[in-house]
Amino acid sequence: MLAWALGLAHSLAFIAAIMNPLSWWVKVLLAAVIFTSLCFNFRHFVSQPAVRLILRRPDGEWLLTLKDGSSLHGKLQGSTLVTVWFTLLHLRTDAGLQAVLLCRDSLDHESYRLLRVLLRIDAVIEPL
Repeated sequence: MLAWALGLAHSLAFIAAIMNPLSWWVKVLLAAVIFTSLCFNFRHFVSQPAVRLILRRPDGEWLLTLKDGSSLHGKLQGSTLVTVWFTLLHLRTDAGLQAVLLCRDSLDHESYRLLRVLLRIDAVIEPL
């Protein structure tokens, strides 16, 4: 689903870049930037293995269990985004940076509220 959304968004951006009244070299530059963005986002978000389970250990480290059964240990990064509608966890693992999107409706209301509170408290406690 994410691959389709990325493809559609970048296709629309490509069409908008080509259809505008700018000179041809600006259109080529915009098309190159859009294509580069598509490649980066696809590699970064779509090709990562799916996360099945996320656990926060008492020592503050996070444990990710992937769909294939393997697990990764990660440390929460300051670039984690917490909103009312979704939470985007950025975790530094041995395999690199892992981005995990949690929508509000993927957890019950109380669990999502506790997660938001925990992440905000961790952001205050963690040194920059």
